[in-house]
Amino acid sequence: MEDLPSLEPNAQWPSNAFSLPNNLRFQELSSILEPGKQPKMDKSVILGDAVRMVVQLRDEAQKLKESYDNLQEKVNELKAEKNEPEMRTKAKSRMTKPLSSS
Repeated sequence: MEDLPSLEPNAQWPSNAFSLPNNLRFQELSSILEPGKQPKMDKSVILGDAVRMVVQLRDEAQKLKESYDNLQEKVNELKAEKNEPEMRTKAKSRMTKPLSSS
């Protein structure tokens, strides 16, 4: 079996990478979806697995985004609570300072 191009972001692809036969592309997709297992040969099964994986990854990404947003909101609340006593102290000190007469 010939070497397939790497899917790494900065990988150098051979000029003929897009002329690979579809069967080799399906084999590579199958091996990416289930590393270490014998690649499947049924194209519809491989595409079904790929769709399932994409949906799962999309759902996971959405959950992580929501979790991040919730944590960021909590951080902002905690920062506001931390600054609140400082604001009260500053306000009190302004109220207790004698007014200077001109």
